[in-house]
Amino acid sequence: MGESYKWLTLMVYRTCRMDLRSLALMRVCLGLTIIYDIVNRFRDLHPMYCDDGVLPRFFVQEYLQSEYWMSFYMQNGSGLWVASLLVVHMLAALSMTVGFYTRTATWLLYVLTNSLNNRNVLVMHGGDLYMRVVLFWAALLPTGAACSIDNTFFHKPKRRHGDDWTVASVASFAFALQIGVMYFASAIWKSGPAWFPDGTATFLALQIDFLRGGLGNVLINMPHGFLKVLTIAIWHWEKYASFLFFVPVYPGLFRFVGAAGFFLMHLGFWLCMRLETFCPLCMSALLCLLPHTFWELVFFGLRTRRRMSVRVHYEPRCRLCSGLLRAYGTFFLLPDTQYVPLDVRQLAASYAAAKLANPASSARFRLDAMWAVECEGQCYADVSAIVPLLSASPLLAPLAWLISKFPPSDAFGEQFMRVVVHNHDAADSLLSSGAALPNELSNVTSLAVETTGLRPATRCRRDSKRKRRLLGLVRQGARWLRDAFLLVLIFSLVGWNFRQFPDWQAYSLQNGFVIELVQWLQLDQIWDMFSPQPATLHWHYIMPGKLLNGTELELWGNGGMFHFQGRPMTWDKPDIPESVGDHRWMKYYERYNNHAAKLQIRLHFGRWLCRQWNAPERHSGPTLLKSFDVYFVSQEQRLDGTRVDLPRQTLWNHVCF
Repeated sequence: MGESYKWLTLMVYRTCRMDLRSLALMRVCLGLTIIYDIVNRFRDLHPMYCDDGVLPRFFVQEYLQSEYWMSFYMQNGSGLWVASLLVVHMLAALSMTVGFYTRTATWLLYVLTNSLNNRNVLVMHGGDLYMRVVLFWAALLPTGAACSIDNTFFHKPKRRHGDDWTVASVASFAFALQIGVMYFASAIWKSGPAWFPDGTATFLALQIDFLRGGLGNVLINMPHGFLKVLTIAIWHWEKYASFLFFVPVYPGLFRFVGAAGFFLMHLGFWLCMRLETFCPLCMSALLCLLPHTFWELVFFGLRTRRRMSVRVHYEPRCRLCSGLLRAYGTFFLLPDTQYVPLDVRQLAASYAAAKLANPASSARFRLDAMWAVECEGQCYADVSAIVPLLSASPLLAPLAWLISKFPPSDAFGEQFMRVVVHNHDAADSLLSSGAALPNELSNVTSLAVETTGLRPATRCRRDSKRKRRLLGLVRQGARWLRDAFLLVLIFSLVGWNFRQFPDWQAYSLQNGFVIELVQWLQLDQIWDMFSPQPATLHWHYIMPGKLLNGTELELWGNGGMFHFQGRPMTWDKPDIPESVGDHRWMKYYERYNNHAAKLQIRLHFGRWLCRQWNAPERHSGPTLLKSFDVYFVSQEQRLDGTRVDLPRQTLWNHVCF
């Protein structure tokens, strides 16, 4: 029984564990993706998130808001307020990326992301849904335990070996299960014959004018047999490959195969289609599944003789120098790099011996050096140490080669060191965690300790042990409660996904309290992209507009909603990507046609278009927009590559004045 229990425990541990370096890589890629997303949202700040845009706040409160939603963006509708929140959002993403107060920044990102999505649900897509889910689980994992400012400055440096790089917890198991459930549920949603057995889904998806791009223009001309095999392979991989994440035998190998397969799948999607942040988010989340063995092999290949010979010496009294060197080492050097306090005499002797052995060496040393680098028996100090320090980095070695070809002047080096020496005291006071006790207070403290006697000190130690034991029990109990809550939550999310399929109702989530909990946390999810099969209806809008002088223009085509100039009136199909804009505008135009509140959406869009076109800085007098109509023009896609025109539909008539 004892051996069986140990074996079972080992299997569970192998299934749950994640590598801290994988979590750090996920954190960086996730943060960069969020920053990119926020920059894109800045372009549509006024039309999407302000009261003078297409979706004023009172309309959201009346028709779109849920009792479970909360949004800071609903507190004010001005551009300044929205821009300020987006700046805070970007700073939180940057803080998480570099690992500065990582857990706090991740929770803040989770709250701000939900707030931003709740402000305009009409422009949400699968990437936004997945982003909030990934941020929730990332906030519960030690993503800042490696390659972060937190680990560099706020924690005692620790050399990790072997399993020290791994973490196994309920949160790590839950996150892996969440990733697997997403792919499995996505495959179940793809129930149409276009996925299996017909295998025409890839052909249909590439026919969508807005989504097709890059290599998709090449792939669409491939033989139909090749596209069929590709479609069926993707569907089966999504349905079954997520089980590779939980194989207890050779878990590193199976996890790597599963994660690499999904990563390459999303990379292919990204290269062939315009899917905005969805693919980068999925690829970022998959990085957390890279096993410990993967990193051991990577660093084994990076451990060259030159890099392993590097020793970094820092001046202990200069916290700025030591902090910068530790930060550089955290992000750019191998974890095996040695850091030792600077011993000027020892380094001077080493430098003299190396210079005698090799007079042509370019190594330099100063007795007043603030830092130094030993590399392959040579000693470099201050500015001259920059090139060997860069060359020791697997990432920055090309920069070292560039600087060696175009070295800075000695005057620049002297000026640089003068700035460091004259300003490191001020920086040290900022980096210092605390100040030493004054002499008088130190004397009083030592006198008090001498006069207390043995028995009070013994009693204090006993009280301290009791407090530590009690605190340990409280922390242990809190961890058990947290783990129990996470187990209930993750299996509730699994049930949430199953409740959407009639054939899986026996495994679905039925408890009302748990359903409300999932909705309050905004972890409700649906993975129905291209389901049950890719759309066969291709559509665009035609918006004939009439100006005060009687001129008729077409307002929507070829970027009309971004330039407000229009084009000569025509019913010809416009350039779809240029006319639509980005993925969020695409989602808005979809819901403009089919949302439950579509009449109110069209009304506010019409008011916004009139305001934008008739703005004094754009048009005046006879070129003012008097009225416009909105027509929905569609075509039905056939498998032979042809399209059948469908009757035009009049969606809206709007009078500006």
